[in-house]
Amino acid sequence: MLEVVVVGAGPSGIGVSIILQKMGVNFTILDRNNVGSSFLKWPKQMKLLTPSFFSNTFKMIDLNAITYDTSPALTLQTEHPSGQEYAAYLKKLSEHFKLPIQGNTNVDSVSKKDDVFTIKTNKGEIKSKYVVWAAGEFQYPKIHSFPGSKHCTHNSLISNWEDVQGEEFFVIGGYESGMDTAINLAARKKRVLIIDKDNLLSTEDIDPSRTISPYTKDRLRKVNTDNLIEFHTGKRSK
Repeated sequence: MLEVVVVGAGPSGIGVSIILQKMGVNFTILDRNNVGSSFLKWPKQMKLLTPSFFSNTFKMIDLNAITYDTSPALTLQTEHPSGQEYAAYLKKLSEHFKLPIQGNTNVDSVSKKDDVFTIKTNKGEIKSKYVVWAAGEFQYPKIHSFPGSKHCTHNSLISNWEDVQGEEFFVIGGYESGMDTAINLAARKKRVLIIDKDNLLSTEDIDPSRTISPYTKDRLRKVNTDNLIEFHTGKRSK
């Protein structure tokens, strides 16, 4: 029986597994695809919002690093990695640390009796003392979250914005994914109306979940010189 089963081979799963390995814990990683598979599904043009670089001379790690003394900036030689690039960084870490990853393994159910977890997969059962659930949200989009959503295309289903047909679009949601969608459409000379109950562009907050990143604001200013992007929010943006 294992001590720990980690479900998911993305940043959280790989990061916690490296710590477990350094602690000498007996564990395995399960992923229904392979390392960084969520990032490999990102649209071709999507990039990480947070920049990759060493922040100062006190040897603080790269903002996008998931383990000490590694740097996507140095590994990938880019400041804002794409999904493909970040998946490559995760794969290099998994290979360097020789992590025990079981790919193409789908978790069907997790149950607990006394102090033992039973994880049922398409390849059989695994028992462990602990389970770390590290499956990312990108793999589980809420496709039908409101009436009429069946007529919409969720942005997680876009593999390349160059392939999107049409000239005018409504984007429902004005946070980072919605802004990224609008920016990519406007960059291709398509007209966009963003609909959201809040006006996050004018919100100032140190909590990044309550405002739009500077990187996104820079891209928005650059692409919206012809006012192809408009906003319909609870509070009008200027």
